[in-house]
Amino acid sequence: MSDLGRLEAKPQIRLRDTVSAFLTWIAADAVAGLAILAAAFVVMRKNGHLTPQQIVEILPGDFTFVVTSTTVAAVVALSVLWRYTKRIHPNSFAAYLPAVPGRVLMWAALSGIAVMVIEFTIENGLKLGLGISLPISVTEQAINPKSWIQLAVGIVCLSVIVPFFEEVLFRGYLFGWLRRVMPLWPAILVSAAVFAAVHGLYVARGGFSGWFGTVEIFGIGILLAWWVARTGSLRPSYAAHAVINAVSFALGFFLPAFYP
Repeated sequence: MSDLGRLEAKPQIRLRDTVSAFLTWIAADAVAGLAILAAAFVVMRKNGHLTPQQIVEILPGDFTFVVTSTTVAAVVALSVLWRYTKRIHPNSFAAYLPAVPGRVLMWAALSGIAVMVIEFTIENGLKLGLGISLPISVTEQAINPKSWIQLAVGIVCLSVIVPFFEEVLFRGYLFGWLRRVMPLWPAILVSAAVFAAVHGLYVARGGFSGWFGTVEIFGIGILLAWWVARTGSLRPSYAAHAVINAVSFALGFFLPAFYP
């Protein structure tokens, strides 16, 4: 069954549900960020005798801080959303995850690899062929793994845990609600636009690189929403999303001169 048939037969997502889900994420992100920031202040002041201003300038570019705060926020938000979703449907998240054939998951994963190959080719064509610079943000530089341990931690946290949360939020709640109030492709495009906008690369990077990165994420959002519409399950979109993030980390680690 395609076109969200199975998904719509289960949780009946309303606008207030979607708004509540996003507010939960914002609150969890703020609480996790502040808690970890406070802990970092204590440790860094004690060991390094740094000023508060120096600490604030350092942390956005620190791998441990960025990965920990992002992952903790996702886990906290998932915990709250799990209980909230249970009020909508007794099976909670399981309602978003009906089984799909293994070959579908394989094709979804391969589509994620294909996206990264296309992005890698275009980005290097712009940089090496046309001399167009694509600088990345401080936070993106921070999560680019510099060691095998960082690569492993990054893949577990930002390629396994965080993508699952994002799929529940953007494809489960947001796309699930949009699909109830508008036709398929407008719902796909709107959900992808929100997904790209929330990543904020147009602000974090600025200039052409920021908008180019936003378009890339918009394209990824279209692919992920299409998989949900095609299968009625978040499993394929999660598989593609996890692979995209994992390949991104691997490219940054093994080919730092070419990616990002």
